[in-house]
Amino acid sequence: MKIYLKKNILILFIAFLLNFNCHASAQIIHDRFINFGTEIDIKISNSSAEDANAALKEIRSRFNELNDNLNPWTPGNLYSLNKAIFHGEKAQTSADIIYLIKESQLYNELSLGNFEPSLGKLTKLWGFDNAANKKQIPDSKQLLTITKTKPSVKNLTVIGYEVSSSNNLVQLDFGGIAKGLAVDIGIQILQKHNIHNATINAGGDLKAIGMNGKKPWTIGISNPFGEGAMATTEAKSGEAIFTSGNYERAFKKGNKIYHHIIDPDTGMPSANAVSSTVITKSGAKADAAATALMVAKPSEWVAIINNMQLKYVMLVDKNGQIFMTPEMKNRTVLNLESAPAVIILQEDKTQEK
Repeated sequence: MKIYLKKNILILFIAFLLNFNCHASAQIIHDRFINFGTEIDIKISNSSAEDANAALKEIRSRFNELNDNLNPWTPGNLYSLNKAIFHGEKAQTSADIIYLIKESQLYNELSLGNFEPSLGKLTKLWGFDNAANKKQIPDSKQLLTITKTKPSVKNLTVIGYEVSSSNNLVQLDFGGIAKGLAVDIGIQILQKHNIHNATINAGGDLKAIGMNGKKPWTIGISNPFGEGAMATTEAKSGEAIFTSGNYERAFKKGNKIYHHIIDPDTGMPSANAVSSTVITKSGAKADAAATALMVAKPSEWVAIINNMQLKYVMLVDKNGQIFMTPEMKNRTVLNLESAPAVIILQEDKTQEK
């Protein structure tokens, strides 16, 4: 059995692009640390050291707080909430968790149920709750025991800071939205400290403000079938660029790859797209949308894009076919030697009455 963790290679490629495009007169202040189980890479351009250091100190502190607050597997606020849900009890929880529950309920509806952060019990069965855990294919009866109850964020009721659930097999795991929230908060902290040109890269998912010297920030989009980037695009100020893929937190058994993005209907890893990239102003929304599109059937892609009001989307299927919205195609440069023709994702007007 082989474990696949590929996105760190893309982090290095993005770092190369960001440094390569840096104008000679631009001062880059750089910080790296580990959080949310991945490397956080922050670049600040044209800022005073005093402002940058104050902002970086606050970001590290806030990210530590978020990581402790939102970790479903170790004692903390989310762990305690999940325990209460399992025992059929109501529980008071934090503002961060309340915010994510409400956002998740919205994105669950808009994504036709494909964004579902209540599948922690399935994640644990597969061994994806901890990088050190043995990865395994669960028994089909174990999967059915959970999937037949259809655990969902829709089962949750929120009154103030109190949460209850009508389904005790709901186990919240915000892995598909937490990094998006974190980069949103991180950018807000930078701006509070008078920093207007920067990127925050969380394991290859990124949000940018301002410029890299006199040039835009240039971002690589990972190749799900090989090393490096299959495409590049420029990040406009305030944009978040998030990619989900079947190469992240995955293992191979026989000739098949099993990854951590679970289909709520089957309890199995999603089997349609192999990579999904979304660009929006909100990191949380980009994160959730990229996750949802990985799970969704191809016939649902356009409806989800329309429901979530997404302009910039790129998907790659298991055959290597690339799909993009028209706006995404206009801003993206493919780096593949023999790229197939891009299929444009747009509503079929012939179906309208």
